[in-house]
Amino acid sequence: MSYFTEAIDRIKAKFYTYDEFPSLDRHLLPADSLKRALAVKESDLEIYSANLKGQELEGLLLDLVSTKDDAEVQRAIKIICLRISKRILKLIAKLTQYHFRSYGIDKLRKGVSHSCDIAAFPNERFLNAFGPTDDLVNALTQILLKKNTNIQEIYAYYDIYDKSPLAYASSFMFFSRCDKTGFLLNYDYLADLIRFFQPKKAIPIVSHYLNSMTLIEYDDTINNIIAEKFGQPYTSVEWEPFSKDLRDKFAQWNYLQRLKHHCESNQKKFRILLQYLPEVRTNYEIAEINALVIDFGAFVIVDITDRPDAFLYEKNLFETEMRNWQSDQESLPTFLDKKKEPLSAREFMLSTDDAPCIKLTFEGIHYYYVEEIMDIKFGYEPDMRKHHITTR
Repeated sequence: MSYFTEAIDRIKAKFYTYDEFPSLDRHLLPADSLKRALAVKESDLEIYSANLKGQELEGLLLDLVSTKDDAEVQRAIKIICLRISKRILKLIAKLTQYHFRSYGIDKLRKGVSHSCDIAAFPNERFLNAFGPTDDLVNALTQILLKKNTNIQEIYAYYDIYDKSPLAYASSFMFFSRCDKTGFLLNYDYLADLIRFFQPKKAIPIVSHYLNSMTLIEYDDTINNIIAEKFGQPYTSVEWEPFSKDLRDKFAQWNYLQRLKHHCESNQKKFRILLQYLPEVRTNYEIAEINALVIDFGAFVIVDITDRPDAFLYEKNLFETEMRNWQSDQESLPTFLDKKKEPLSAREFMLSTDDAPCIKLTFEGIHYYYVEEIMDIKFGYEPDMRKHHITTR
């Protein structure tokens, strides 16, 4: 180890915050503090405790993170009660927030609460409130649910670091159970939590959020994080554990956001396509041609920004044309090939043909044909074209 590295370590060992203490490298403090304390005779313990240096006492606390020996824990509790101070209690509180699943730290927290006079330190709110608690995460979660306010304010009151493992575990349970108000007041923290957890782990809080809020109440930042982490509901395996209703709901939100941006210059187009929001399965953009692809299941609409026309495809034909285009750039799909002339909306309505691709024009009288075709395709209205022909 170089002189420079040793100097840095000496500085680290002397200057660290309460929140840095739980993650402090153990070698920076005196070694084997707990084992040496256990070797002291009971009759000599008071003198031994009084002579312990601060760093030795703090090393003893860190040793408890990994111990499962009840004798070591009980000896540590006795020493701490003899050396109790505001600083020591604060360090125990921080250790608990980071290592609440540790056998040694869990026993220490409960033992100190029962055996030491922590009530003499009323400003140590965390240990006074949660010291003797058996289920720490559940106890904190119940407070969060009862208060149902900004959870970071509650964490600040109890001096809980809001990115500690205890805070994340309790917040996870809170966001799995809270009502709508709990989400509305804590969007920033919810965003951090979804980013932190892997998709599979985050499913309970994402599912509860999507269930609790209506489509117009969804927060764009939260939903964009969900989209980034989980992908699209009908194209990503990350959505398989979710119900169809939630998949559809999120797909509709995603479609609405894209549609608003895509149709800024054509409100007629926006109004018609918005009507079919419940039918959307997924949507995506072809960035290089500024096209929005809207997948309705059996049908697909392709719309290029700033054009009055869009194209309604049977899905099989659309997928075939896209594969051909990807393998041969000169094999243009219908929506890009000006040489191809699919039926217009008006021509479709005046014929009896079932066209696999229809050109939809959102201007003039054609606007009304578009809406009628869409209603037929999605079963909102019966197809009366053949009926009219046969009854003439």
